[in-house]
Amino acid sequence: MGDERRRNYFIKKGFQAKFILKFCSLVISGAVISGAILFSYIFLRGTVTTAFINSRLSIISTADYVLPILVVASIIAVVIIGLGTIFTVLFISHRIAGPLYRIEKSVEAIGAGNLNVKIVLRTTDEVQNMAEKINDMTHSLNVNFRKIKDEYGKFDELVNKMMEAALGEKNLPDDKREVFQKISAERDKIKEMLKYFKV
Repeated sequence: MGDERRRNYFIKKGFQAKFILKFCSLVISGAVISGAILFSYIFLRGTVTTAFINSRLSIISTADYVLPILVVASIIAVVIIGLGTIFTVLFISHRIAGPLYRIEKSVEAIGAGNLNVKIVLRTTDEVQNMAEKINDMTHSLNVNFRKIKDEYGKFDELVNKMMEAALGEKNLPDDKREVFQKISAERDKIKEMLKYFKV
């Protein structure tokens, strides 16, 4: 059994690059917001401010006064970035999962013998190329199956003529009659198999 590991991790480079950039932009925006909050705290360390705390005027370090606000701002930033990440991943996964579901259902129909299936996706869907390849394959199967069906029709006519001529003979030996009956039975089986496909 050969080594089946995927060595090339960039298969759909355009899609993968866009996905990585969107995800990285969310991470970078989070880092910038966190850095700004941390910088604000460090910058304000050397200053003092006056504030009313429990109805008393107090002089406290500006950094200590601003720290709860910075913590709340950090939590809000993390929630916003988390929601942005969820929506980005959900949107991108939907652009993949939706078309894949449609392709899966179409492949099931093809497997059930329907060679008229045509997968139609939006031009912006990431798996558009795969859908086109499946459509090409189905079209090719459809064309070739029609040729087989036409050839079978000609074969069926020849077998009918041959059987009519042979079975019309009064002195046809039993072994030959048995062969013609087997040919007829096999022909009927092939005819039933051909009905499986819809073209």
